Amino acid sequence: MANLRVSGGVNISLLQNGDNLNTVLMSNLPLYQTFKKGTQDYSPNWATLPSAQQPIIFPRVYSVMEAVTIAPSNVSWKYNGIAMTFDGSGIATAPSVCAGKIKQIDYNGSKALQIIGNIASDTNNDSDIITFNGSAVNTDVSAEITLLIEEASSNLYRLFLNMTDDVIDGDETSLTMTASLLNSGVQVTTGVQYEFVDQAGIVLRAKGTSPTIVVTRAMIDSELMVVCKAYVNDVVV
Repeated sequence: MANLRVSGGVNISLLQNGDNLNTVLMSNLPLYQTFKKGTQDYSPNWATLPSAQQPIIFPRVYSVMEAVTIAPSNVSWKYNGIAMTFDGSGIATAPSVCAGKIKQIDYNGSKALQIIGNIASDTNNDSDIITFNGSAVNTDVSAEITLLIEEASSNLYRLFLNMTDDVIDGDETSLTMTASLLNSGVQVTTGVQYEFVDQAGIVLRAKGTSPTIVVTRAMIDSELMVVCKAYVNDVVV
């Protein structure tokens, strides 16, 4: 029997003028790495992948009243609750678990983190938490995201939903979510079907081979939670 797990969250800050700041920490690629104990076998191997295939973790601060995204200032980071420090080129120097493996960059109008090395190891063999802190409209904002680490094993499936934005605003009419199914850390590209439903189980897009769903304004009544199910041989994995 498959386990269905939904993860993620939004921090909401209330301003004196009645505005709400929705703050979320996002990643453009799955934050997931497997390793084989006692080896240098990682999947994906972030140390050898080209830059475009290394995950970027970035904050999104959204003003509900103004309907705009706000670039945060005074950005700082924590890794498993410990303050991160960086050298002159942006490479992490502390804490030791991520030193030399994460780089602070400019992305999407804000400071962001790019994973440039392998986080998993025999000693760092469970999930890590990355925390963002900053300021927006003279208000402290924060969010966190989980980097999932597991020891590779047969038939270990993990499913991720990725997007570059999670708000339809301005002249936008839609946004796209892309599902990524991994088996022992390797992306499954054949023999898989995806179904997208809402929180109540109502089908938003019927089961099919395409991993993407286009979410339009008409589909959203204030907020919409999207749940994706992946099927291999017609069984939810």
